[in-house]
Amino acid sequence: MSQSNRLKKEQVDILIQHLPSHRWYKKSLKELLSYKIVVENVPTIPLNEELLESLKKYGFVAPILVMDSWYPICGSQRLRAALELSEEVLENTVVDVMRLDNSVWFPFYFWQDKKEGHRCSQIMIQQLELVFKSAYMSLDSIGGITPMYFEEEGDKLHWESRDGKK
Repeated sequence: MSQSNRLKKEQVDILIQHLPSHRWYKKSLKELLSYKIVVENVPTIPLNEELLESLKKYGFVAPILVMDSWYPICGSQRLRAALELSEEVLENTVVDVMRLDNSVWFPFYFWQDKKEGHRCSQIMIQQLELVFKSAYMSLDSIGGITPMYFEEEGDKLHWESRDGKK
């Protein structure tokens, strides 16, 4: 489920103070794509062709939010598109990355009702994504297209993890 909407500035000002412990890094795309969990999962994300073309033309301007395992919470479509870029671009493109220090949603997996615990963990992750996007991702268009357009188009693609096998 995408969070293509954004929070109001007053909400962000409050919620940003309650983000879990995290650190900011500058990472090359090559390094981000080398983590085992990313190698195993990012190739299964559907390729957003329009996003790929925008990234080729304008670069990676928005930061990425990752779990403590380096798996992207916000930026998975961009990392999937990056797989289509040359080795030189991957090595020379550096992005800002906010990495959570731990899996704050993990306790939900011990909830007695496993289905409800999973649902709650997903809500937590989606809320972190929404706060992150609202605080750190511009709504300004890049080349005449807003980031929200790419989010909405990406949601229309068939995501096997969300929609099941075709």
